[in-house]
Amino acid sequence: MLETLYFHRLTFRLFIVISGLLLHQLFILRVRKSRVILDTDARKIISAAHYLSGGLTIIVVVIHWLPQLQQFVLPITAITLALVFAQKSYRCAKWVS
Repeated sequence: MLETLYFHRLTFRLFIVISGLLLHQLFILRVRKSRVILDTDARKIISAAHYLSGGLTIIVVVIHWLPQLQQFVLPITAITLALVFAQKSYRCAKWVS
């Protein structure tokens, strides 16, 4: 049961990434319109499409991973706080001595 859930999540992530790449390529082809030399505006549009498609793909994958990230971040935060408190107590003990 768990294996099928992981497989479905993996296929959904792959679908997101592949569809983002396909939309990116289709948009670039639409802007390019069989022109070999692009003007400045077309290059700016293609550059914006490149960054926007990459950013949206990353945002969607992070949103999809949000439950796992929340479970992962809590122990990391606890360890970080423990290290900070240990350093502060060490500095205070060193200063008092």
